[in-house]
Amino acid sequence: MLEIKKKSVTLATILALCVWGLGHIYAGRIRRGLILLTGMMFFFLIEILFYILVLSGPIETTGLYNMLPMLPPLVAGLAGFYVWIRQVVDARKVAKEYNKMIRKSLV
Repeated sequence: MLEIKKKSVTLATILALCVWGLGHIYAGRIRRGLILLTGMMFFFLIEILFYILVLSGPIETTGLYNMLPMLPPLVAGLAGFYVWIRQVVDARKVAKEYNKMIRKSLV
């Protein structure tokens, strides 16, 4: 009889914490994992390009108006952090759903 192994929820969480999308790929949601992995690369590329192109020149950090060039990377960083946390939670959920599906199919 063919034995289907359950996915470790802990391993899915650890993989998702390390790299966006790896927990989803491990849990069998390959397309979603690849989309998240591409999104992570996009976030980091935008951050790096912003720092290279915009912030490479001299910036005075006195006064609120002079701090405006720092706003886009801050917003992108906060958005990236939010997506990272959400995808970790979702990877746990996907692994649990996979295990529940396996349990139902064996009964």
